[in-house]
Amino acid sequence: EEVLDLFMKSGLFPYIRLRPFDLVASPSHLPRDIFVSAIESLPFLPSAEMQMGENEEIYQAGLDTLTKLTDGKVHLVHREESSFSKMHNVEHHTVVGPHPAGTSSLHIHEIAPIKSANDYVWTLSTIGVLAIGKMVVEGRYFTDRILSIAGEGIVEGRQGFFKGRAGHPISDLVANRIENKALRFV
Repeated sequence: EEVLDLFMKSGLFPYIRLRPFDLVASPSHLPRDIFVSAIESLPFLPSAEMQMGENEEIYQAGLDTLTKLTDGKVHLVHREESSFSKMHNVEHHTVVGPHPAGTSSLHIHEIAPIKSANDYVWTLSTIGVLAIGKMVVEGRYFTDRILSIAGEGIVEGRQGFFKGRAGHPISDLVANRIENKALRFV
């Protein structure tokens, strides 16, 4: 109950999706299992490892917190050769291949399928686990992000991954104003 209360007061529930309907999770629908996707297969997205960066302890704290919210398992899905394989208190699953290999729906279907509309499963991304870990360990909201800027409309030499903060205006990047000290190439 303390963890659920922390999630409610700190605004962490939007990081957690409730399946089978892909809604924001609710403390009134506790999950049978929790699936954490530590793999990105969509084009132009930064890898889950890039998103985690040097925050392995924070990530582990987030996973440990999630284990308190289910009597089932916390499934961590990642690529075979990744730093996520070092995490503990979770059931590891490895995935290879292109998109849709990184989608939670595929993971749930292959590992522990949902059997009815009342068979609740929660899903999270790497950012969601980091947000939970940061709140539990430091009492702060996690705002660090890796931003991907790519495509035809981007000035040559400005494409790539950037470190920034959640909510940073993309217009600064697109308009060739990368000199902003809040952003830096990864």
